[in-house]
Amino acid sequence: MSLASCAPTCALSARQQAVTPRSISSHLALLCIAIAIPLLACATAIQWTYANAEQQKLEDRGIGSVRQIAQLLDFDILSLQAILGNLASSLLIQSGDYTQFDAIARAFTEKTNIPVILSDPAGHALLDTSRDFGSELPNVDPSIREASQIRQPNVTNIYRDPITHEASYAIVAPIFLRSTADLTHVLHFRISTQRVLDVLLRSVNSQNIRASVIDRTGRILARSLNNASAQGMLWQGFERVSGVGEGVFRHANLEGVGSVTSFTRMQSTGWLVVDGVDSNVVDSPWRALVWQVAGMTGATFLTVGLIGLFLSRRLQASLQMLEANTIRIGAGAPLWDVVTPVLEVNRIGAFLTRSSVELQQANEGREALLFEVNHRVKNSLAVVTSILSMHARQSSSEQEKQALIELRSRIEIIARVHQSLYESGHHTRVNVGNFLKEVATTTLQALDPRRGCTLIATCDPDVIMPVSYTTPLALVAAELITNAIKHALKTDGRGAIAMRFHREGERGLSLQIVDDGVGLPADFDPARSKGVGMRIITGLLKQLRATMTTNAGEPGARFLITLDMMDDG
Repeated sequence: MSLASCAPTCALSARQQAVTPRSISSHLALLCIAIAIPLLACATAIQWTYANAEQQKLEDRGIGSVRQIAQLLDFDILSLQAILGNLASSLLIQSGDYTQFDAIARAFTEKTNIPVILSDPAGHALLDTSRDFGSELPNVDPSIREASQIRQPNVTNIYRDPITHEASYAIVAPIFLRSTADLTHVLHFRISTQRVLDVLLRSVNSQNIRASVIDRTGRILARSLNNASAQGMLWQGFERVSGVGEGVFRHANLEGVGSVTSFTRMQSTGWLVVDGVDSNVVDSPWRALVWQVAGMTGATFLTVGLIGLFLSRRLQASLQMLEANTIRIGAGAPLWDVVTPVLEVNRIGAFLTRSSVELQQANEGREALLFEVNHRVKNSLAVVTSILSMHARQSSSEQEKQALIELRSRIEIIARVHQSLYESGHHTRVNVGNFLKEVATTTLQALDPRRGCTLIATCDPDVIMPVSYTTPLALVAAELITNAIKHALKTDGRGAIAMRFHREGERGLSLQIVDDGVGLPADFDPARSKGVGMRIITGLLKQLRATMTTNAGEPGARFLITLDMMDDG
């Protein structure tokens, strides 16, 4: 066979060896998984998009809420800044007519409940609409004096009012002399943080929202929840948003609850307006997503699994019928009619039925042919042994006569194998235990006509071996018994030979032949022996891939042969 013709066969064999067989249930399970995973991935992607959109909607709503609050506060402060600017431009202040200016300022205070304070650049109060005109007034808070140094209208951070001791902030307007631009007075509104809190409470319509206003130092001016205890405290997220105008981030609020906080900066003051919502509210779409995906996963795998189980059972039932029919083909029994729900299986069943008929006919022809072949081989070998016997009787040389007898014994062993095949009806396998006993007895009878040697043969009766093993093993046994009779018997022709053949493990076999003769030389090596019998034994052991050990140098000869019986037709 050429290499080109061998290549496709080799490639096919390599592919067959590379395939890992699996049951029909495994293949159906893989198919179901292959169908379910894309469906789950698509559904999960849709749910993830929805959950992400819902979360983004909540975050956008939070940004919109703080922007609305910031706009309301900016409008309020800018309005007050405009009023303060009009009061600061009054000529009554420059002229020193504080009595008349106090009357105008008190009218504003009565309408808005916002005290107006006028002080000199050093912080000494000149009038305060929350106190009687002309009464002794405390110095202005240092933070207001610092705000006046900016030389433009400004809004302070939170501070504690020295008169009312309330948390307050101030809108400050410095007043300059027009001719020299020197600072002459400082006019400011002292405003309670309750005004900011009122804006927050009007804007916040949910108990889950915690809105706060943070001044430029990070202190809380007002808070929609627990304002009294939180006011003036440092807001924990101030460092994270330093220098940032607007955004959303997560942190723990004053109560230690996880919060998703939206924030923006007021244009008029630079204060932060923050709006915190519990993380549970924001994360609820994602929790819903997890449960929905888990539910879809379970439902999908359950549905697909039930479908796969239904199909698997139908296919397995059909394939089991095919399997049973293939077993019946091997046993030579008639096939059952294959009627299953699967059309392809029915077609294969019909094909198997036709093939079984053809196979039965072919087997019958093969049996007849093998029967005839074994019969003819047995007869032909019988003719050969008869010729060898005739030549042995006519030979004048005792050495030649002995050689012809040994050759006849070897051929008779081969003939007896074919006779066993012919008589048993099995053309490939032989019961080795019984056959070895027969071979040992026949060999002893042929070479020891005086019956001076005793043979004890113990063989496992249930060892069935291919002919390719039986013939070489029988020849080895005959050669070893022949050697024992020729070289081990005592001078009076008496002795004992023991043969034991048994299994070693699942596939191992051992053949042991022992005699009570003179034993083997100490330097005995079967591989270097020049005797014909031992050379035949060495060659047959190579054919069997067997090993042989001896007890060279000890009384009596012992040969132990071990081999593994491989699969062979």
